[in-house]
Amino acid sequence: MTITRHAALILRGLSTDSKPEVNILTNTLFIETNTRLMFLWDGAVWNPIVGTGTGGGTGSGGSGGSMRAGGLISFNGDAINPNFTINHGMGMVPDIVTLEPASIDALGDYIVTKSSTTLQIQYMEPPPAGPPGNVKFEYGCGMALSPASNNAGMSAGGVYAVNGDSSNVTFAIAHGLTPIPQIAHVVANSVDARGAIDVTITATHVIATYAVPPPTGTGNNVRLLWSAGYAGTASEGFSPGSTTTLTNKTIGDQMSYVKLTTAPTDPNIEVGVIYFKQIDANNNGFFVKQKEQGVIVERRLTPG
Repeated sequence: MTITRHAALILRGLSTDSKPEVNILTNTLFIETNTRLMFLWDGAVWNPIVGTGTGGGTGSGGSGGSMRAGGLISFNGDAINPNFTINHGMGMVPDIVTLEPASIDALGDYIVTKSSTTLQIQYMEPPPAGPPGNVKFEYGCGMALSPASNNAGMSAGGVYAVNGDSSNVTFAIAHGLTPIPQIAHVVANSVDARGAIDVTITATHVIATYAVPPPTGTGNNVRLLWSAGYAGTASEGFSPGSTTTLTNKTIGDQMSYVKLTTAPTDPNIEVGVIYFKQIDANNNGFFVKQKEQGVIVERRLTPG
């Protein structure tokens, strides 16, 4: 089977396919369509990810990770219970959540809420009864990366909800990021939000444009799960989205030119950042911010 891309950070293929390892964004998800197993690219290797779940009588899965969780999860529909719970096991409220039905019986109008331990799925109408595990979801959740971390990943996201009016096809979601995000992902989180969506990014918003306007409704009938972030930077080490002219550099150089900057804000606790800053009028140096003993500290890399 040919490996296909379904979003900026989602790939699908068979378990027999060789998972790509070149030009893959950190936090890309690979879904094996024949086994339903899911793998997350950490920048070096593909790691299997699974989660735990309860609801509709039972839920089945594996164990969640400390900083991210996800996978295929199954519930037993009974035509009575509209509520399902996924135990993500992160120990903190995730910034980014994606949830997509993975079976016919999981289709329906539902909302998703999150806590430090669970994702709560509430249907407007209970899913039908069926064989064990007839209500299936593919889900993922994790923490946003600060743009200052200079690392690939999603830096903002959540649920955008609004009333449809059968005429408006454009929905602007404020992302609040600086600089402008390089990647964005938008998926439907309600029945009325489904349809062909074109996603564009501006300096202030993620724009979701429908081919056909969502129907009129109340109670925020158009709900979208969205995320935005950065694809990473080149070896020169500049901030995402920056533009700088490099001089005295030709293809094949075994060196990088790094722009003088100021110390960045502390990165995410699981991210390190290297930068080149002024020490005083006569000295510059390379520094790193990294986690030591559970906190972010600054260390000079070059001798003083």
